[in-house]
Amino acid sequence: MPRARVLLSASASASVAVVLLAALAGCAPDDRASLLEPEPTATVDGTPVPEPTVAPSFDPALSAVENQPYFDQVMRTLLLKEGKTSGKKVVNTLVDAGFDKRAIEVTFDKTAIDLDADNLQFAVQVNGGCIIGQFGNVKYSSTIAPVLGSGVCFIGKTRTIDW
Repeated sequence: MPRARVLLSASASASVAVVLLAALAGCAPDDRASLLEPEPTATVDGTPVPEPTVAPSFDPALSAVENQPYFDQVMRTLLLKEGKTSGKKVVNTLVDAGFDKRAIEVTFDKTAIDLDADNLQFAVQVNGGCIIGQFGNVKYSSTIAPVLGSGVCFIGKTRTIDW
């Protein structure tokens, strides 16, 4: 009986590997549009973010949830244009789009051993909330979270924005 389980497990593992390889094969690095397909966005509590009825724009008087469609539009435009991009380019793009540079956080482009980071995370604080975006070896996505008790969006060390 244990031998049959091992064979079944090995067979199931092989099937999963084939499916994963087939899925990854269709995701070429230059296929930027497929990496940016709209994903459902929601707040931390699962409340769906409403679809905008007009072209989104940044309004510092509105909440993070209300500004998220604009944030997404800005990031998707950048990522479609640039593909893989740097944290500096993300910050500069957000600032050019009207977000306050002092309210932006971004993770490092490189790992501790100087390899390219698999993913880049970036956030901007808007009226007590954080709009958090991510892109890299996964599709672009964003979410809304409250500002942490420490007054920032991310736990841990982030890149110093000193330019």
